[in-house]
Amino acid sequence: MSTILIVDDLTANRVFLATVLRHEGHRLVEAVDGNDALALVSAEHPDLVLTDVLMPGMDGYELARQLRLDPATRAIPVVFSTAHYGEREARALARTIGVADVLTKPVLSSEILRVVGRALSGAHDSEASEGAPPVPTNFDREHLRLVTDKLSEKAGDLRVANSRLRALINIGLELASERDTTQLLQRVTVAAHELFGASYVTLGIVDPETGTLTDFATCGTDAVDWATCGDHPHGMLKVVVTERRTLRGENPGGDANALKLPHGHPPVHTYLAAPVISPTTVYGWICLVGEEGRMFTEEDEQLVTALSGQIGRIYENEHLRAVAQRRAEELEREMRERAGIEQALHDNERLTHSLVEHLPHRIMVKDVNSVILFCNLNYANDLSLSPEEVVGKDAFAFYPPALAEGYHADDRQVMARGVTKNMEEAYLVGGAQRWVHTVKVPYRDEAGCVIGLLVVFEDITESKLLQEQFHQSQKMEAIGQLAGGVAHDFNNLLTAILGYCELLQGNLPPDDDRLSDVNEIQKAGLSAARLTRQLLAFSRKEIIELKPLDLNEIVTGMQPMLARIIGENIRVVLGLTPGLAPVLADRGQIEQIVMNLAVNARDAMPLGGTLTIGVASVDLDENYPKTHLAVAPGPYVRLTVTDTGTGITPAVQARLFEPFFTTKPPGQGTGLGLATVHGIAIRSGGTVNVYSELGRGSSFKVYLPRVDGVEVVVQPPSGTREFSRGETVLLVEDAEELRELTRRLLERLGYHVLVAANAEEAARLFATNLVIDVILTDVVMPGASGPELSRRLVDQRPSLRVIYMSGYTEEAIVQHGVLIPGIAFLNKPFTSAALGQKLREVLDRGETA
Repeated sequence: MSTILIVDDLTANRVFLATVLRHEGHRLVEAVDGNDALALVSAEHPDLVLTDVLMPGMDGYELARQLRLDPATRAIPVVFSTAHYGEREARALARTIGVADVLTKPVLSSEILRVVGRALSGAHDSEASEGAPPVPTNFDREHLRLVTDKLSEKAGDLRVANSRLRALINIGLELASERDTTQLLQRVTVAAHELFGASYVTLGIVDPETGTLTDFATCGTDAVDWATCGDHPHGMLKVVVTERRTLRGENPGGDANALKLPHGHPPVHTYLAAPVISPTTVYGWICLVGEEGRMFTEEDEQLVTALSGQIGRIYENEHLRAVAQRRAEELEREMRERAGIEQALHDNERLTHSLVEHLPHRIMVKDVNSVILFCNLNYANDLSLSPEEVVGKDAFAFYPPALAEGYHADDRQVMARGVTKNMEEAYLVGGAQRWVHTVKVPYRDEAGCVIGLLVVFEDITESKLLQEQFHQSQKMEAIGQLAGGVAHDFNNLLTAILGYCELLQGNLPPDDDRLSDVNEIQKAGLSAARLTRQLLAFSRKEIIELKPLDLNEIVTGMQPMLARIIGENIRVVLGLTPGLAPVLADRGQIEQIVMNLAVNARDAMPLGGTLTIGVASVDLDENYPKTHLAVAPGPYVRLTVTDTGTGITPAVQARLFEPFFTTKPPGQGTGLGLATVHGIAIRSGGTVNVYSELGRGSSFKVYLPRVDGVEVVVQPPSGTREFSRGETVLLVEDAEELRELTRRLLERLGYHVLVAANAEEAARLFATNLVIDVILTDVVMPGASGPELSRRLVDQRPSLRVIYMSGYTEEAIVQHGVLIPGIAFLNKPFTSAALGQKLREVLDRGETA
């Protein structure tokens, strides 16, 4: 049995080593630092000293040297234990000072027993001569360098944490200066509550050794009775603390018991909880709770993780403050032996290398001429080069002259003004342009003179895309509000124009010269109606009726019409998929997509070519949304429209789906065709993208969600049919000209018509006419609306049929623009044929409101 002295400032490390060695029959003595160990050596006369390297007070290096300087203890074997990042330096100093061996944490029990056994037997790896004390000068220099390395690495960690928390910099600065822990926790919860828009925030601090709650703060919720000092965390908070991991998700219904939280905990619908940690210790948790439907994002998770790390470091720094102060003084003296930025950068390169290579950021150091003196691996990888191939060159070696000159101009400005600059700028990676957020910081010597530049930047392309999508959605909403504001009255006017054209066409003889004028008026009216419908479609204001549709059937049915519109010099080829599952969409909108894409393809092939329309089932995996942000993975039906035309330039592709953007001459295009396609696809839960090569053509792919296991709704064949069987229609329309026109159209179809200008007049007519079969009412009217009127009348006579007519969304009959099932609706403007068909359809089905 041997006596072994274990020296480590961490209780957990001492307990682990003692347990392993005591099992082998050794006698164990424990010390918390070098000073304590020297006293025990004199009293206990150990056979072996097993010591940690870096400890408060006297560290392991100084302890080993003191043992070697004393003839009475010189022969005692010493084994170092250190973290993996300090192994190389520890082994180098071990050989210098005559240490037997080095254990690298974490370490297996078998390795501990092997190394201890070799040390006790007298076999070791030391190259120092026995009996001779080490050379103090060499040892001091290596010891000081190692301590400097570790202190610089710790300082670097703090700088990186501050950089990653740029969005929280004001919070971080305030927290770092706060000494009252109660105030610190309360300020953190208030700041997090405001910054992340959480319903409420909780922050708990636990004892690292016992795991019990020692302090607690909250913001956004009432007095807390479920968290008491001395308690252990429960449920998901226990997972966060004990497993050192962040949890983000939702809890349908909000029941806190589902997350195994204590009784009395307020409801939790969505949550984001992160451990408050330092690199070595868990100090507690911070938890954000949101309302139902408000999910926390990955970006929220990153920021909360950074904030929790800041809090953890504040707690840890209180413990390490004294040691850090001494190390900082030594580092300051070491930095004053150094001269010149090249030498300083060379000395620090080794210290910062392991840190900067783990960052997602790109990092460079430049001299006063913008020549790169250092870059990390991420930046070199962007250039498909090694860091060695980048160093010594400037931006002109890697980028186009105009872009490189812009970089240099910013460098000169920062160094001339001597202030940090933040900016967003273009950046090329593999020939593709991306966007980065760049921070340029002037680098100064001890005299305060600017002698270089530190450049740190991160890729923000994805966030820029999301921002652009948000701005686009705002623009679409504004245009949609404008379109919706005029659509109701404008569609009333168009209904009158087209309706009276239809009456004139029926009254004029075929050889009347005025018939061609009427036809032109009708043609212009139909164009205006299509334009209005496109405005409403891309702005998501059009009333639609979703039904299971077979795209094969729709495309096949449109082929004759497409052939007439496309022209004889363009060949139309269909690539269909038999047995295709349906999509849930509005038939008119799907026809709009096919027509708009086909017309665009025709215009791209002025000399003729081939138009191919394909339909196929596809399954988009989780990788597809990474490059197409507006679509979720899942089963889709893909509609592909491909031409062999002139192709589209990248600049035009970037703006293809913008409303009112067109490359056609003035008067030849509205710029709404592709915007409408995009709006319909997004509204249907899908997406649209384009691939094009100049001179070789373009291919548009529209993805619509597939619905399996439902029956397809087939379009009934068109043709002449009987519209009236003598039924009576109560017509309710506030616009006089449209009311009169609709009455005439109904009477031409053979119906008996009663006319009312508003809901009150309609109610009086209804009370005195028991033979009314159907009510045809406008939706939006002064006073009571059409739906309000119909509910009153149906309550009096449940067998009454109801048809609504409108040219604009009205929430009484739709939900988010989609027609409520069971509602009969006639979209303005309408023809007499559409009017008669809808009446016959409702009367034959017996459908009511």
